[in-house]
Amino acid sequence: MLTTERQHAEARLRASEERFRRLFEETRQPLSLMDAEGRFLAVNRATLTMLRLDEDGLIGHHPGDVSPPTQPDGRPSAEKAAEMIRTAFEQGAHAFETVKEFRVGWGEERTPTHPAP
Repeated sequence: MLTTERQHAEARLRASEERFRRLFEETRQPLSLMDAEGRFLAVNRATLTMLRLDEDGLIGHHPGDVSPPTQPDGRPSAEKAAEMIRTAFEQGAHAFETVKEFRVGWGEERTPTHPAP
């Protein structure tokens, strides 16, 4: 009896994990999972599209690594990112607006990006 209950529980867990994975990957909202130091552990396709990066250019990196030196409010990007990440960990999630830089030809283009709640 115990084995059957365990098998059912494992099957429910696998189904739940699959639903989460599909929701995470297929939503058009940029989503990311981060470790306690604020490094990207996982990102969805919408995040990669928004940031114009591939997973190799993002996983293991801090948001400050892919941001300009300062944000429009004059604060250093790394400092602001650390604050936003701290707030997200305290509240469970956090939406905020940020600025990223993208290389276009010989110049630089600044494009505002913002994860939706």
